[in-house]
Amino acid sequence: MSPPPKRNASTTALILDAAKREFSTFGFKKVTMDEIARELDMGKASLYYYFRTKDQLFGAVITREHERFMETVECRIADAASAGGKVKTFVAERTEYFNRLVHLNVLDLRNTTAMKPIFAEMFEAFSRQELRLLRAIILEGRKNGEFRVPSEERVAKALLHTLQGLRLRFVRFLDAPRLGPKDYDRLKKEQRFVTDMILRGIQK
Repeated sequence: MSPPPKRNASTTALILDAAKREFSTFGFKKVTMDEIARELDMGKASLYYYFRTKDQLFGAVITREHERFMETVECRIADAASAGGKVKTFVAERTEYFNRLVHLNVLDLRNTTAMKPIFAEMFEAFSRQELRLLRAIILEGRKNGEFRVPSEERVAKALLHTLQGLRLRFVRFLDAPRLGPKDYDRLKKEQRFVTDMILRGIQK
């Protein structure tokens, strides 16, 4: 038997692409490592050389999606003319990112309450990244005189927690694993409304 290949970025990317396709089509619970290996025409031992468990592979898929989201949103907010515009861009991109994950079947909204601790910790880490970005935007607005805030940390947390709460409210009452077009439109409108309200409260 030939030895497993050395870990390299191109093979890792191919594995993540195949895993994303499988998870998107069949959902996390139904996909097996055997099926992913067959999709890749790769020996199972070679797949396990890269990712020891399905949980680890799934986490890597989600992490890559979040990294892409952060890269996109950072590029988009750089083009915004004001701190307020950057906040609105962040909210819009975050909503689209969430909807994209759901429609890829990467996230099954009916199972979020039963999320394994490893995934809960991962999403908590994502929240900390988003909070740092929001905090930097609010601080920029305070320094350039656009915002009047006692603490950029408190404002950033209030906005992020409100967005998270609105999303959870929609998830709680869904019977399907994903948002329908009308649900997504309502969520976008509510998040825009709340964002505008918070911005009106802090803008000079």
